[in-house]
Amino acid sequence: MQRVLVISADSPAIDLPRVLTAGGYEVTAERLSDLPLSDRTGGRPDLMVADMRRVDLDLRSLLRSLGDSAPPVLAAIHEHSLDAEALEFAGDIVVEPFSDAELLTRVRLALLRATGELSADTIKRGDLLIDVGNYRVLLNQQPVDLTYKEYELLKFLATNDGKVFTREALLNRVWGYNYYGGARTVDVHIRRIRSKIEAGGHAYIETVRNVGYRFSAR
Repeated sequence: MQRVLVISADSPAIDLPRVLTAGGYEVTAERLSDLPLSDRTGGRPDLMVADMRRVDLDLRSLLRSLGDSAPPVLAAIHEHSLDAEALEFAGDIVVEPFSDAELLTRVRLALLRATGELSADTIKRGDLLIDVGNYRVLLNQQPVDLTYKEYELLKFLATNDGKVFTREALLNRVWGYNYYGGARTVDVHIRRIRSKIEAGGHAYIETVRNVGYRFSAR
């Protein structure tokens, strides 16, 4: 189970740990004054969520004090307190007001970037590598021949690993709101993608009955 540390300047946040725990993470909430954290949290967490919604944290000093043990940082900030420091020293930010789903998505993406499974140029899911910069897909280091729409659909699903999308939502996201084709277009493209990437019985794209599709590298 991945470990997330929630740190705030005053009393530990309640809402963030609740959402993260429900999302399947092992969560520890601490105050900035409780540093050093290594003994209290059982070692280096996989991600630190800095709660800056009420009281600003000096992220520069915090990361310096943690040194090499500093984990990746996601800063939770209020929309009226967006500042350069949060953008400079946090790997990502989530701006209040935000939904539980948005927070969990930001955390998931931050963890993927930290493990090298998601970067600005590549998306790695198991044996599948999507080279965003060069518009190509590799499976077990071998190129996969996809059409442009197949590539865009696969990239969108892989970027949102684990999230279920209806056929209509996929049409809007990949084909655009002005596309008037039917939902069967998605089914056809999914079937073609599966035939090209699901070798060896590994099902990357799951069908959620009566709903739509989701990507899972597990």
